[in-house]
Amino acid sequence: MKNSLALCLVLIASAVSTICAGAVPLPDNEMRSSLDELTTQLEAQSFSGIIVVASADEVLYVGAPGAANPVTGEPFTLTTQIDIGSVSKTVTSLAASQLILSGDLDPAATLADYFPESIGPKRQITLHDLLTNGAGFPGAVGPDEVDASREEFVSLALASGLLFEPGQGYEYSNVGFGLVAAMIEQETRRPFAVWVTERMQSLGLSETGYANVYRETRSERNPKGQPIHVASWGGHAAPGWHLVGNGGMISTPRDLIELGRTLLRAPAPLKSLMLAPHNPEDPTNASFYGYGIVNERSDRFGQLYWHNGGNPWFSTDLYVVADHGLIVVVHGNNPDFRNPIQPVLSALFTHAIHNAVPVEPVPFDGEGESGRLAQAFLDAVGADDPVMWRAFIDQRTTEAFRSLMTIDEHLDLFAQLHRDFESAEVSTWRDERDGNRGVARLGVALSGVSHELSVHYEVIDGRAYLRGISLE
Repeated sequence: MKNSLALCLVLIASAVSTICAGAVPLPDNEMRSSLDELTTQLEAQSFSGIIVVASADEVLYVGAPGAANPVTGEPFTLTTQIDIGSVSKTVTSLAASQLILSGDLDPAATLADYFPESIGPKRQITLHDLLTNGAGFPGAVGPDEVDASREEFVSLALASGLLFEPGQGYEYSNVGFGLVAAMIEQETRRPFAVWVTERMQSLGLSETGYANVYRETRSERNPKGQPIHVASWGGHAAPGWHLVGNGGMISTPRDLIELGRTLLRAPAPLKSLMLAPHNPEDPTNASFYGYGIVNERSDRFGQLYWHNGGNPWFSTDLYVVADHGLIVVVHGNNPDFRNPIQPVLSALFTHAIHNAVPVEPVPFDGEGESGRLAQAFLDAVGADDPVMWRAFIDQRTTEAFRSLMTIDEHLDLFAQLHRDFESAEVSTWRDERDGNRGVARLGVALSGVSHELSVHYEVIDGRAYLRGISLE
């Protein structure tokens, strides 16, 4: 099997993992075995990073394919210092939420209260707006690697244009969280980088912060061998204010697990403040932004609290699978391989359709609703025709599947699928169905190797629609 196929399915597997119903966590020993198998596959595909799964009480799994230092081969460990990217927003928001709950910060406080030079609609932007990406600021007002001072950053932020009326929309913004950090500095009268480290240490996160916790000898490195302060901070001893509060934060996989546990155990006041679904991220209300955290209800995994982040070199995913008491951390330092968070989540759960009637494989004939859907899928990916791909996406997939990505991302994936499935030979199939949902499992040969391609579907008004695919 070609690496590109496996990578493509890593990307499209989110459709299955997000939408499939009826999954339950595997027993610990089976979970470890499942993750071991996945980690081996990912390493063969050049993923480099660390995968950690933990419960509220113990670390259940650590996998470290690749190397934290690609030059020396030094492996990732639980104490490797990593750049957590925009998961920094979760740390900033947790610290801000504690100040709110202690009465030291007011979520209704405005930019005008802290920055009297604010003009126009910006004067009314609240701390709540900033923490929920509801202020209307653009994504950034300067490059990460610029050594901007707080004053320079604030001046640029206040001079920038707003994308919508404050409190009336959603736009993911680094700017807003930089302003939160600046407001915290004013309130605490201490440098944010120092104060937030001490606040996290009180929660058991011993090495989360900026330059005050950074040790170059323990830093991960990018494929060029550059440590974090060079790769992410522009070579400066500390990050500039285009990163402070929103990105570029130093942590370790062990600290991220502890951060996940803090969210998992969040007392009611913190849960109702930080983890609440404050601001819808898209018109379908598929997920919401809390305070520096995504609140998403998954049909398969239950309640999820998560955030991800990255730059051209490093990427991080932190997921709290709240209904099952699990924390998942995936971090990578190979920019050519997107973090496989969805396959990792899928590896934690059983994939069975519980009430399906067992059937034996038979020669594939493309008959029946599920068979016709499978044949239509194979026809679409077998053709080098974006118009045909778009028609299949529009006409033969569920709304939930379509909402997972933009149409351009869908088309990119179908282009990859075309390259990998163009020569696929289908021999047998079996249809497993439970109510209006099922899986058409196709026996396929790719480059002479046998695989099982699973076409997950839902029957709506007598017609089968694609919900996702997976390959074993």
